[in-house]
Amino acid sequence: MISLFFLFSSLSYLMAEEYQFESYSTISEIPEPMVFDLVRELGAKKGEFEINTLLQHEAQNQRLSQLHLSPELEYVVSDGLGIELELPMEGSDLLSYKGAVQKTIGHTHNNTQIHGIQGIAEKFTQHHNPLELTLLYLFGHRLGLDWSYLLMLGDRYEESKDRDWHRVIANLTFFYTYSSYKEIEFALEQNLLGQGSDFDYYRITPEIHIILHDHWKIQMGIGTILSDHHWDTSSSIRIIKEFY
Repeated sequence: MISLFFLFSSLSYLMAEEYQFESYSTISEIPEPMVFDLVRELGAKKGEFEINTLLQHEAQNQRLSQLHLSPELEYVVSDGLGIELELPMEGSDLLSYKGAVQKTIGHTHNNTQIHGIQGIAEKFTQHHNPLELTLLYLFGHRLGLDWSYLLMLGDRYEESKDRDWHRVIANLTFFYTYSSYKEIEFALEQNLLGQGSDFDYYRITPEIHIILHDHWKIQMGIGTILSDHHWDTSSSIRIIKEFY
């Protein structure tokens, strides 16, 4: 994954000059992943508000697990500064209370790149790990008119009854915009979690994002998960309503 990141970073310096970006409000406008989304897009403006819900099913031992539901509220309190409240659920059971803050740092390289940070706190209600704290560096890069990617890289602190530990978290998503009106996006999202070189969780999800009228969006994907040395399949859909 890291080698792909450096390859696309190098190619971007050649590709970005060949495209025109009139269809974007800014050159560095980058889409959001589905599984691990942002607190609004990087560079969001004051007053933007979003309601969304992620629904997930994971096949375990050839049987479907409970439906995972994650309703979210996102609000941009000032330009580039957003806050989020999320209530992850499994079936009808509330799993945790989750909050996040995200700050856009700025743009670089002729505005084709954008940087930010995100902090997440999650308090579990029924879990052997009562608390998780995550700090992420965010890096978005527009490679051309249709191609872009988003890297999320950071540390996750996990509190446990037995011991506390830190794990590396890394997410890399590539985007391709199919329609000139930005109504359809294809994405390949990768989510990794582990310690050192031993990543014990890896998820890859091909996705399609459909932008509808009145600021509605639907994101859908079917992928696979490697967890505890066992591969499972997963299906996800996120329904989004934006307010400006």
